[in-house]
Amino acid sequence: MQTRIRPATIADAEAIALVHVVGWRESYRGLVPDRVIDGQSVAGRTATWRRALDAERPATSVMVAELGNAVVGFAAGGPRRGDAFSHDGELYAIYVRRIAQGAGIGRALVCDLAGALAGRGFGTLALWVLRDNLAARQFYIRLGGRVVAERIDDDGPVKLAEVAYGWNDLAALCRRGARPAA
Repeated sequence: MQTRIRPATIADAEAIALVHVVGWRESYRGLVPDRVIDGQSVAGRTATWRRALDAERPATSVMVAELGNAVVGFAAGGPRRGDAFSHDGELYAIYVRRIAQGAGIGRALVCDLAGALAGRGFGTLALWVLRDNLAARQFYIRLGGRVVAERIDDDGPVKLAEVAYGWNDLAALCRRGARPAA
């Protein structure tokens, strides 16, 4: 089956929410308390994604990955939030269902999101990842990311140690993140 990456629409809100909630369950067990993971709901995330995708000129760019007729991943980004790093763009979230991992979908999502952000005038990109999420950190390193900041995120119900990875050139990130030859 062929994977298709495309810009998200408001009709994708529930599918993105499902990937988001399942992604938390698949990725964060053992890293985040179970009560926080189990507190995620598809209904709550759907409402959040509808708001993000419904704006006439949304601040957030969102790409989805479809495998067959199912959304199996997404990436979202936009202007940097906060001032912990100097990069102008931020990758807010990227999740790929475990059943679809290892096929280059994550790389394709990052590349296409970077292209969308570059088209909006962004030149650099950074993201936050849990310090103990070693698989995700290795993924960002393989894409050429460099550690640019560290913090303890205490905005939510628990304190979480995070590391920021950054890229100083979106065009170079896209070259590195390009889809493997079919």
